This record gives sequence, structure tokens and C-alpha cells, in this order.
Amino acid sequence: MFSLGRAYIARYVLNRRDTNDLVRRLPDDPGLRAVCGFSDMLPHRTTFNRFIRRLADHTDLVADCFAGGTDRVKKLLPDLGRAGAIDATAAPAYNNPRRPSDPDAAWGRAPSAPSANKEGKEFCFGYKSQTLADAKYALPLFPAVTPGNRNDSPELRPLVAKAKDRYPWLQPRVASADRGYAAANHRFL
Repeated sequence: MFSLGRAYIARYVLNRRDTNDLVRRLPDDPGLRAVCGFSDMLPHRTTFNRFIRRLADHTDLVADCFAGGTDRVKKLLPDLGRAGAIDATAAPAYNNPRRPSDPDAAWGRAPSAPSANKEGKEFCFGYKSQTLADAKYALPLFPAVTPGNRNDSPELRPLVAKAKDRYPWLQPRVASADRGYAAANHRFL
């Protein structure tokens, strides 16, 4: 179980596109296998999918684990949380958008470097991860997931309020956010 969790963290750290990309890399990368804690026998791709489905049934426990780890990091880095940065990232849902099995997912627009349109955005079916991070250490402090079609601006105040409720020590002296959050949030920040 811990090996699967480490593998998912490694997937994000290594910027692997999806779980299949990670599963394809594991057999050829002994260092990655060692970091994840896998021996010679590697789990099948479906094992990764079952693991995520089980985690989805216990999001409150996952959030508590994340918060507990953040509290431990705060003890090591006393100035953690003094400089905040807020941004949203698209998280695609991997199901058929015409007949979605996930009723909370929605169409939204996400930045895309290879996009053909002049705004540099393309449509994406899924979610947004709204995240408050520490700007100095580039560590996420508090994530929130919203449907992909939500405007970022109204999500800023609740995100900061929930983060401050969870972490009483959080007292940012400066905070920044991109223009997606600009409407009515400048004074608040």
C-alpha cells in the first residue's frame, strides 16, 4: 500500500502524464522502483486503479494525512506559510464526457502550450485543483478540488479561510495569485 502511494507521488514529481506512463517506466527504471519500494514483482496497472478508487472513498483520511505532514514540515521550516501563492491546475477526468460516470466533473478551459488557439487554452473535461502553496519553498499547503468549469476568482476566499482554519499557524505576510483570481480579490490579498 505504501509503495503504491509513493509511486503516485513519484508520478507527479516526475511529471508523468498518467498512471499508464508511470507503469510503463517502472520496469526500466530500477531507481524509481527502489524509491517506490517495489521488489522484482511490479503491480499490474489495475492495482493502481483499485488503489485510487479506495483512496477516493476516504478523502477525509487522505486530507488528514496531508495536513499532518504539513504540520510536521512546519516544525522544520518555521517561516513556512509566510509567502503564499494561489493557483489552479486542470485535472482531467478519465471517463467518457458524453456519458460521464463521474457527475461532478465538468468541461472547463485549461492552459495548453501546444494549443492551436491564440489564447493558449483548450477544453478539458474534469476538475481544477485550487491550491494554496508556500512561495518560498514551493510546497503545497492546502488543496481544494472544484469542477473544471468553476471560475477561479470566487474560490480564493474560501480556500484561504479553510487553510487558516486547518493551520492556525498560517499567517501569510504576502500572497500572490494569477489574473484568474483578480476579480474582487486584490484588496483581500
